[in-house]
Amino acid sequence: MNCPVAGCDYRGPVASVAGHISGKRDTQHSWSRLGYDGANHFKRVQNSSERDLPRGHVRCPVSKCNYTGEISSVAAHVSGKRDKRHDWNRIGYRGAVDYKNKTGSQTASDDTVVLQMTDSHLGKTNAGSKRYKRTVDCVPGFKRAIEFAVAKDVDAVFHSGDLFHNDRHGISESLSSTCRKQLSYLRSANIPFYYILGNHERKEGTEILKTYERDGLATHLSTTPTKVGKHLDLYGVDFTRQSEWEAALLKGSPSNNQYSILTLHQSVQPYSLSDRAIGTVNDVLRWAREYCGVNFDVLALGHLHKQIEEDTDGCTVVCGGSTAPIGYKKSALSPSVGLFSASSSGLSYQRHHLKSSLK
Repeated sequence: MNCPVAGCDYRGPVASVAGHISGKRDTQHSWSRLGYDGANHFKRVQNSSERDLPRGHVRCPVSKCNYTGEISSVAAHVSGKRDKRHDWNRIGYRGAVDYKNKTGSQTASDDTVVLQMTDSHLGKTNAGSKRYKRTVDCVPGFKRAIEFAVAKDVDAVFHSGDLFHNDRHGISESLSSTCRKQLSYLRSANIPFYYILGNHERKEGTEILKTYERDGLATHLSTTPTKVGKHLDLYGVDFTRQSEWEAALLKGSPSNNQYSILTLHQSVQPYSLSDRAIGTVNDVLRWAREYCGVNFDVLALGHLHKQIEEDTDGCTVVCGGSTAPIGYKKSALSPSVGLFSASSSGLSYQRHHLKSSLK
């Protein structure tokens, strides 16, 4: 974030900005002048309110004012107020134009934000065990994930496999049309959709995805990097049989970007104890270094229907869960998506659970 003092160019994480302000001795960097009780108060306010703002939106510069919006909207809000707290001179600006010019240059972000969704299983109608089956509808979660991506104005969406669930009875035309409509909505928002194949698309699902690709609605990831924004390269490998796994990486190309994400739809130990697991996380990372020449920053997994985030050998490993309520029990797997945010100062991840409506 940017230092809230008008005209100050300092930028960094919230804690760093708090330390910067505390270390200054000029009157402009006074906590009381800025409307905070001190560094801890500032950090609490910023951490609780700023992180969920849509991209391009800012908070009113007046302390404890909850108004948010685009820069021009916030400027109009301040100008329209008649209380002393919303006085331009008091908050360090010469007026609305000065605020818009300075805030616009400060908030111009070079962040690259991508959303991971996985295991949407469009077409699946039953979940649970053989003994305790229940009916599920996987379409609403997929729609909410798309809505979330558009609301957050992400730079790209990547899907880690099993977009469709073909139980060998094919995929209906209406379901294919529903998915096409959602991907068209993404395209209208200038958000590209990248994907890998899981083990449930089968032939019909693969063919449908190829038609989406021909129509410019989707792009198939591979071991050749796909650049997203200023900081990220995306790699992907389709679901592959255990015996063929290493060969799937042989045509990999090195990354020239600051960060790289590899997404797979596989059973990987220790998150899966299946005898069909391709190996451990360390095995996958070692093979990636040997065959692709890449030290991946993120390993984004589908297939496992688990929600996990941990660091292994310097790599963030994320199990993306599912956009659908397909756990063995109704409460076992809350539908979710994940946001990766990359900038020159770091790479972060945050999981978001999909509610019945966006908040």
